[in-house]
Amino acid sequence: MPFGFFAQIIPGIDGLIHISQISEKHVAKPQDVLTLGEIVKAKIIEINEEKKRISLSMTEAAGGQINEDELGENHAAEGEQIVAPEADELGENV
Repeated sequence: MPFGFFAQIIPGIDGLIHISQISEKHVAKPQDVLTLGEIVKAKIIEINEEKKRISLSMTEAAGGQINEDELGENHAAEGEQIVAPEADELGENV
């Protein structure tokens, strides 16, 4: 898409990486930076349950430090892996 890329988070759940969230440098065309099927590191920056949209950011994922206070109680400790729930466990609002 000219405004960004849709990325699969887990099967059946996609999020949008807006063109402004792909790189800190100016990106004229998303396809100049990413290719179909490429695996990238991205951070969930917003979940809008009402509109059923998830916004992702590659720039924030590459930004480094994570503020532990912002993560809440369900985050993984260093070296621990988070397992995504099955799509039917997420409910219809996602």
